[in-house]
Amino acid sequence: MRFDEDIEIDPSFREERERVAAEAERDRRIRQEVVRVLSGEAEEDLAEDERLRLEQKEREAEEREAEERRRNSWWNKWFQALFTGEILTNEETRHIYPYLMFVAGMFFLSIFILFSALRLDIKRSRLQDELRVLQEQSVRQSEQLYKATSRSAIIEQSKARGLDLEELPTQTYVIDND
Repeated sequence: MRFDEDIEIDPSFREERERVAAEAERDRRIRQEVVRVLSGEAEEDLAEDERLRLEQKEREAEEREAEERRRNSWWNKWFQALFTGEILTNEETRHIYPYLMFVAGMFFLSIFILFSALRLDIKRSRLQDELRVLQEQSVRQSEQLYKATSRSAIIEQSKARGLDLEELPTQTYVIDND
């Protein structure tokens, strides 16, 4: 580097060099484009760009059509009508109001029957538990009554009270009223 080319000393020299380099690059590109135009490559590039632009437009049109078909599809139309409430005022659905009312009535009736059956099942379970407890109490009372009225219990009680009972020499018979 020469002394007069020192960038530190002369800042305008650096700007001048950058401007000259930019002009040289611009001139080089212009020459390249002129050569391309003269050789026919530019027309091919323009035709390719036009073809790509048309393809892009076709793709966008297809996407718009697909979106429109999706928006106007049977399922989306009925789904939207259901959530906006338009289904209730639609002419196509007015004639099925009696059927819908019947279905709703049967739905609520089935719910009522289900809850009634559950309530009765719970009540039956409680009654079975109470019956089991009463049966256990009955068995215990029967055991206590048997212990109190058995022959050995009677003899034991009479000895405890100081009563001397004698057994009959003859066989006793039970008379049924049958």
